[in-house]
Amino acid sequence: FTLNGVSYGGVDANQGYRLSMEAGWSTTLLSITNGKMCQSPILPPGEYELEATISSVGTTGSFYLAAALGNSLPDIGNLTSDAISYISFTGKSGVSSIKFTLEKEQQVSLGFVCTLVGSASNGQYWKAEGIKLKYLETN
Repeated sequence: FTLNGVSYGGVDANQGYRLSMEAGWSTTLLSITNGKMCQSPILPPGEYELEATISSVGTTGSFYLAAALGNSLPDIGNLTSDAISYISFTGKSGVSSIKFTLEKEQQVSLGFVCTLVGSASNGQYWKAEGIKLKYLETN
């Protein structure tokens, strides 16, 4: 994910390797505001579904699966205006998915944008065991 222009990894190996973001539970996992973890491929025209399998997630924080045109995801406060599709998965384990349609070949950023607040005595988190992009057949 990216925070203030600095990139950080997010793999949790405690209970199997999973993509994750977390803050708190210590003095070294600081709070994250608008942390982003994404890839930005160039995709052909068509209908798509981005699906994330969330294996574990806290009930507090702000966690979104999102897609946006261009090479980055918008901040949480701009998802409504700048994302082509998004969904909150705060407190929702299981499969979360979004759909979007491209009329022409375009670069699209796909991934997560999240705010997590933590302290030495508590924390916020999410963990994903899978993410996939599906190209949906069109008639």
